[in-house]
Amino acid sequence: MTKDEITKKLRSKVFGQAVHYYQRLESTNSMARILADQSNEGTIVIAEEQTAGRGRRGRSWISESGENLTFSVILKPHIGLPHLGIVSLYACLSVAEAIESITGKRPEVKWPNDVLVDGMKCCGILSESIIDGGTKTTIITGIGLNVNQSAFPGELTHSATSLLLAASTRFDRADVLVAILERMEKWYTFVQTQQYEVIRSAWLNYATFIGKQVSITDGSETIAGIAVTVERNGELVLSQNGVNRRFAVGDLTLRVQS
Repeated sequence: MTKDEITKKLRSKVFGQAVHYYQRLESTNSMARILADQSNEGTIVIAEEQTAGRGRRGRSWISESGENLTFSVILKPHIGLPHLGIVSLYACLSVAEAIESITGKRPEVKWPNDVLVDGMKCCGILSESIIDGGTKTTIITGIGLNVNQSAFPGELTHSATSLLLAASTRFDRADVLVAILERMEKWYTFVQTQQYEVIRSAWLNYATFIGKQVSITDGSETIAGIAVTVERNGELVLSQNGVNRRFAVGDLTLRVQS
């Protein structure tokens, strides 16, 4: 995949109009933060290989060079702090819709920012913010999507998948990227106009864990209960012994009990 291949196929009007393409980077999110002040909204930073790609809770994001998508999108939505969590729902929804359109398979979203196919994770999203006066003026949304990776090491064998493994076919990565950017642009209108309920409702259509027994891990504490819903500010509502508790999008891990 080359920068020219991406730009030739691009149909979105804002997202992806500026592309910073690298063969190798430590992290696309880190580079996007450096470029953010001088970049227009919708600018993307993409790398064939990340040497220090990050997931949530400080985890590494493992991705085979040249087979997957690792990129970051620069957003400037001016979201107030109370509604920051909507960005995670928005990004997951955009990726889930793109996967469904490309593969024909119905993905699932797992709060706050994972996308699964056949019950296994194929995409992780990490959003990082730049705060100014209580308003989120810039958000860097990093997306790692397993596209054509055919095998995963160690413990990931039974928890990770790719579009190739799920659909038994290889995909043009530029086509996949374009599909994601188009949907990010479509749903971004609702972020800008603060129509958060529209995003939440669409995201919930992919949230098969709602109504199931789940556990939330916050550091050393694990809280179990029934996932009731996710609010439009991105908070998860968990019922524990008949009492509802709310969890903000943050450094938490959700597990669905089998």
